[in-house]
Amino acid sequence: MPTWLHGALSTIRDHRKAFIALNLAFYGFFGLCMLVAAFLPDLQTGSLTAADPVLPRADQLRFAGHAYTQGEPWMSIAVSYLVDLIASILPSLVSSATYQEASMWNSLVPQIGPDFDSFMPHSLTFTIKGEAYVLTAFALYVQLRMSLWPRRYGLASRRSGIVAGALNTARLSIFIVVALGFGLVYESFDAVHYLPLLR
Repeated sequence: MPTWLHGALSTIRDHRKAFIALNLAFYGFFGLCMLVAAFLPDLQTGSLTAADPVLPRADQLRFAGHAYTQGEPWMSIAVSYLVDLIASILPSLVSSATYQEASMWNSLVPQIGPDFDSFMPHSLTFTIKGEAYVLTAFALYVQLRMSLWPRRYGLASRRSGIVAGALNTARLSIFIVVALGFGLVYESFDAVHYLPLLR
């Protein structure tokens, strides 16, 4: 097993309670938002109206959507990948953007209704990309713990904790990049080959 992979898995294993808790919180929050929107459909309509002008990625999302509809999956993957990595993953390291993503996704996907069948195949995209956000939040959690309480990890100083935490974050970032990339490849395939069948 490669050293980086062993290190990343060891980090998850050593903090498995936090990792499980973050997954439950993220997907639970997303599910709760969907449930609320199912009973309050006007909430989703209002969110869709408000989301377009305020999202910092609105222009990029429209560009990626155009690439999807023109049957250019690799272009759409490249655009979406850069947008997700820069506008979503990186801010998650310093803010509450992880759960803002979950609430934004909820406003942009169909709930129970006539369009729900189009969302079901696409749900795998949300599951995979969601895990990338969870891993990002988890990396931040481990980084903070090692920086603030280095002696719990057998480290002599906070500086050592910061360095060790950064190393763990680098190892976990490979999982994040792979999860995000896999999710975008599936998303592109889904948008180009499946969604046109529903029109």
